[in-house]
Amino acid sequence: LLFIAGVAVKIFIIGQPVTETGFGWAMMEYGDRLELTVVSNGSANAFKDFDVEIRDGIAYVTGRSVLVSSLYREGRATVDIPLEGVSQIYVCGRLIWADGVAVYPETLRLYDLKTPYTGDMPALNSIANALEIRPHVGDYLNSLHTSSEPYRWTLEFTVDGWQGINKKTYIHEDMPRYAAQLLALVGNLSEVGWTWTDEDGVFHEEFITLEEVNALLPEWTDAYNAEYGTCWVALSDIKDYAASPAALQKLLHITNPYN
Repeated sequence: LLFIAGVAVKIFIIGQPVTETGFGWAMMEYGDRLELTVVSNGSANAFKDFDVEIRDGIAYVTGRSVLVSSLYREGRATVDIPLEGVSQIYVCGRLIWADGVAVYPETLRLYDLKTPYTGDMPALNSIANALEIRPHVGDYLNSLHTSSEPYRWTLEFTVDGWQGINKKTYIHEDMPRYAAQLLALVGNLSEVGWTWTDEDGVFHEEFITLEEVNALLPEWTDAYNAEYGTCWVALSDIKDYAASPAALQKLLHITNPYN
């Protein structure tokens, strides 16, 4: 009986620390504070004892998870975080906010996938898959030029990948933005190309260089600022956006073809 009672206390009252994969979140900023809502990924779990500790400009949010019971019913918690002097926020070990921008799990995954080399085909495939180029644009084969600079990655889109008028219409807008993301995430990549054959059998080939993407960054940033009320300043080199998760998150916002 004592053992059973001890187990019950452990799982229903004491619980265990919430892990970085055990929650989803939403946030709202109100001037000098941020209201964070944390939601359990498991319907059988409830949250308790969420706390905020700020050290050296970093806010660390921690909490505990217990099984749902009459004592703790809600798998949701709301935490108020003061932003004065805070540059990063970690929730249960996961970075969710940095330098004034929310950092999403998909961005952290991309940040971990970045590679210094154009010749690393498995790494390139992982990056392209994480960016979901195939579902959004179409199926393709890869072609690499790595024997001499400038290094180029060409996505050779197949006929089966082009279904419907939208695919043909938006390729000119989508691929330069996807190319910007690829150029940022692959260290020595200098050019991104793409080829396709239209419904009339005409072969098309385009590419964009690192210098051309850098020249487009102010235009894309200004357009994003105008639409969303931000005041971001474009970096001079697309490669600099891979220096931190927050910078990469900003790049994904300003180059998202579907904003």
